[in-house]
Amino acid sequence: MRLNKDNSIVDLISRIGLDQRGWMIRDHWEADLCAIGISSRSCPSRLVYVSTFDRQIGHYDYECEQSTSDDGDDYVVVDGASNVEYSELLDAMERHLAVTV
Repeated sequence: MRLNKDNSIVDLISRIGLDQRGWMIRDHWEADLCAIGISSRSCPSRLVYVSTFDRQIGHYDYECEQSTSDDGDDYVVVDGASNVEYSELLDAMERHLAVTV
């Protein structure tokens, strides 16, 4: 898949391994080339927004969001951090996007 995003986002997506984790891109920010949304395929009401804008290579801002509406258009931020390294971002994504039965 060809993403029309900044190389920092393209590199992040290729590094994460979306398919192996059961995650998918949910890009509500197509015009923002330095941001992307990622959710679990089985629980799309949880979303992680990731931005690389004005960050050094390998550093990210993120917000973990939870949908507050049935149509999935409204989200509330439940966690987030600024200027974190990849390992901290991935830990937060795994916690937030984990599917619980």
